[in-house]
Amino acid sequence: MKKLAVYLLFLSLTYSYSAIPEYMLIEGFTPETKHTHCESGCCSQKYDFNDNATLQSIYPRKNYDVLTYDLSIDLSYFLFKADMDNENLDTLFAPGKQKITLKIDSNDVNSFIIDAVDLTIENINILSDYTSDNFSYEIKEQFIQFNSKIILKAGDIINIEIDYNIHRAFKRGIYFYGRNTSEQNLGSEPIIYTQSQPTNTKYWMPCNDAPYDKAITSVTITVPSSFTALSNGNLDSIKYSEVDDIILETYYYSHDKPLSPYLTTVVASKYSSFEQYYQRVTNPLDTVVFTNYMWDIDLNPPTGHPYNGRFYLRNQPNMMAVYASLFGEYTFDKYGTVAVFPYMFGGMEHQTLTTIHRNWLRRFSETGLTHEIAHHWIGNLLTCASWNDIWINEGGATWFEALWYEAANQDGTFYYNHLLGVANAYFNRPNKAEFAVYGVPESQVFIQTHITYLKASWVYHMLAELVGRDYFFQVMHDIFEGNKFRSVTTEEFIELFKLHIQNPKMDLDLYFSQWLYGKGHPIYRINAEFPDNNPDKYEYDVFISQVQDPEQSYQEVYEMWIDILFLDDNDNLLKSESVYNNSRNQKFSFEFDFPVQKILIDYRKVLCEIEEFVVSVSDNRISKAKVRIAPNPALSGESINLFYDNDVNITRIKIFDLTGNLIYQKDGNSLNQINFALPQGFYIAEFRTKYGIIREKLIIN
Repeated sequence: MKKLAVYLLFLSLTYSYSAIPEYMLIEGFTPETKHTHCESGCCSQKYDFNDNATLQSIYPRKNYDVLTYDLSIDLSYFLFKADMDNENLDTLFAPGKQKITLKIDSNDVNSFIIDAVDLTIENINILSDYTSDNFSYEIKEQFIQFNSKIILKAGDIINIEIDYNIHRAFKRGIYFYGRNTSEQNLGSEPIIYTQSQPTNTKYWMPCNDAPYDKAITSVTITVPSSFTALSNGNLDSIKYSEVDDIILETYYYSHDKPLSPYLTTVVASKYSSFEQYYQRVTNPLDTVVFTNYMWDIDLNPPTGHPYNGRFYLRNQPNMMAVYASLFGEYTFDKYGTVAVFPYMFGGMEHQTLTTIHRNWLRRFSETGLTHEIAHHWIGNLLTCASWNDIWINEGGATWFEALWYEAANQDGTFYYNHLLGVANAYFNRPNKAEFAVYGVPESQVFIQTHITYLKASWVYHMLAELVGRDYFFQVMHDIFEGNKFRSVTTEEFIELFKLHIQNPKMDLDLYFSQWLYGKGHPIYRINAEFPDNNPDKYEYDVFISQVQDPEQSYQEVYEMWIDILFLDDNDNLLKSESVYNNSRNQKFSFEFDFPVQKILIDYRKVLCEIEEFVVSVSDNRISKAKVRIAPNPALSGESINLFYDNDVNITRIKIFDLTGNLIYQKDGNSLNQINFALPQGFYIAEFRTKYGIIREKLIIN
């Protein structure tokens, strides 16, 4: 009886993720829980996705559109004190002024709110086409409510100036640190930086703290002259002043591309920097300057110092070139990184100036670095409209990581290995089917990262496999090109795919319904049989069952194309067949001119689990394929003859010792003799025939 082995295809799983990806969480830090402040309670509602209905975003939009932010913030007093003395820093504060220009986008408006939390509001001025006497405001716990005596209409422009203070003690959204004594010998310096994702911008500047509302932003930062101040966009000028014999510098930044509030950054410390250069793939004469900021000891490390910024950041321009080649040119004028410490996360894609953990300067963190550069396409150029849609950003950037590894190594196996590592981390989580990719609660989006990052990356990958990777790259390129600086909901993103993907192999509404709004993934069981209906052909019936439990939040059936691979006894691919699996139990029949030894499900193409087992399959024809060895036993050096019916046709002979070592091999046609002086011992003779592999014992005396 012939044994047909049915295998699960495993590639090396070289990556291991924790609950939060390695590049996002640094050891020794506990992620802070991200809280929502939606007073209506909309963000804590539970939704039933079992009907696979296309849902509208549950995040309400405000009744205006912010056009510009013009922020001024004075960090000089805190930094001066922290530079002199680490004590009593919690009593310090930083004054700020926020100028907001907004446009009412609804009719019949008599009030609107600006998000602001834990800020001491000193003064508010309101300017508009109407007199300021027509407006009043109320400072609430989570926002400032502006009331108008006149009914506002769509298109009305309102300018607001808010003077306020940020208190260091609150430690949310913006972080103030003196010199870290535990790292004193490693050259740490006083530092202030912001980290706002998802909705912590309002803790350090009044704003509409929602990702859908992008605005042109300028930032002015005042610091002592020994410090460097950083923000998004271009540094237009530095002005000097003197207060109480302290020389101050005021940095003026402007950015002509709109950005979401959470992507706004303010950083100040004693920095040195070095530059890198990316030559645009569309115009090599045009160069994008990368400016990377870090403490001087990390840029010019003494012997034995563990940090080395130049070395560990060296591949960044190449990463940008890969993504520009695939998805369209880098849109912004500059790029850079700024290293901070202490830091809860690994990196944050602040537009044009990525914040990274200092530890990335002392170890290879290519996954994190390329992830943050990727966000300047998927996350910054095109942004999720709400935190329900965060999978767009994080799943996309995680998928981009695999593309970098493939390009860097010029080997497609690196692409699949990276994604299989991502899948492995997802499968290792106990609550895989608790959440759908769409609609993870805001408080959980950076906790359930196996969903928002890992599973979400496979939504991109599987779609690329479904339509063809090169074609999918062009689709993504066209989406980016046609939707620059937009914020999109999941529903809008789906419509963009449906617009750009022509004649897909399966219904895209069904695809996204299963993988975005549905939970879990398919779990396959496979089996195979030989029908033996045609003596001149090799027939195989492959049975695929879906055995996931719908009562555990999995779907009854996941409809997907599956690649079945047929291999010979040397694991060479003989044939690949794609089948559409749309029921829990399904049979697929195949007919070939050649025998196969192994049947594999291509685990690289669909996010799935497979019950791994080997099945014995009866093949009636193999019993007719007899090979007789004579003499057996034989003497060493004696010719050994093979006797069989003509239609069996031996085309390969292999001789193995009992430890499995290959001793002898011969290929040909109608082979009928072994002419090889085998030493005394016991052997296994393996013959490849028309009907498959036949094995016999061989004894040499």
